[in-house]
Amino acid sequence: MQMKALQRASTWSHNWFGFWQTEPENDPMLPVVKDFIDPSWNPDDKDRIIAYLTNAPIVVAAATDSEDCLLCSSDQLTSCFQSDGSWLWPEDLAHYVACHGVVLPNRLVFPIRLYHDCLLSNHFHLLAHGEMVADPSS
Repeated sequence: MQMKALQRASTWSHNWFGFWQTEPENDPMLPVVKDFIDPSWNPDDKDRIIAYLTNAPIVVAAATDSEDCLLCSSDQLTSCFQSDGSWLWPEDLAHYVACHGVVLPNRLVFPIRLYHDCLLSNHFHLLAHGEMVADPSS
C-alpha cells in the first residue's frame, strides 16, 4: 500500500485534495483515504507542511455538525475549507497528514517547500483580504 500511496500522490492531477470516501463507492472522483496512507512518509519539513495547511485562510464555511475522522475517533471539523489561492482542502487535512500518514500530492508540496515563508506571510494575508494573489513562481 505504501508504494501505491506515493504513486497516487505523485500523479494527482486535481487542485483539490483531502475530500475522501472510506471505501470505493459511486463517486470515482473521490479517493479512498486508505489509498493515500504511507506511515513511512515523514519528510524533514513535515511540520512546516502541516503548519502551512493549518494556517491557510478558511475560504468556505458551512453550518454543519462536526464529524469524526474517517480513520480514528478524533472529532474533526469538516465544514470549513482552506485554500492558498491555488489549492483547496478541508480543514482536517492537516490531521490526516499528522496523525495518519496521508501522503500529499507532489504538486501541492513543491510550492510549500519552495515558498513556505513568503506564502505564509504575504500570500495568505492577500488572500484573506480578498486581494489578487500573484503566482509566487513568477
